[in-house]
Amino acid sequence: MPPSPSSGVNERTRDPVGIGLSLAVGALLGLALAAPMLPRSVPVAEVTLDPSGVRIFLAMLAVIAVPLCLFTAYLALAYVDR
Repeated sequence: MPPSPSSGVNERTRDPVGIGLSLAVGALLGLALAAPMLPRSVPVAEVTLDPSGVRIFLAMLAVIAVPLCLFTAYLALAYVDR
C-alpha cells in the first residue's frame, strides 16, 4: 500500500519504542567501548591519579557522556520544535 499524500518528512509521530531502543543501544555501545579502559580492581582506601591517569579517566567518561548528551540534546530540541 503506497503512503498517503499527507505522510512525509514533516509528519510528526511519536516513537517511544524507537527512542528507548536507541537510548539503550547507545548506552550499551558506550559501555562496551569504555570497558577496556576501566581498571580491573580499584583500591577503596587510597586512589591517586597522575596527569596521564586523569586524561584516561576523562576519556573513559567522554566515551559514555558525549553520545548520551548528544542524544539528550536531540530529544530536547525535538520536543521544543513541536
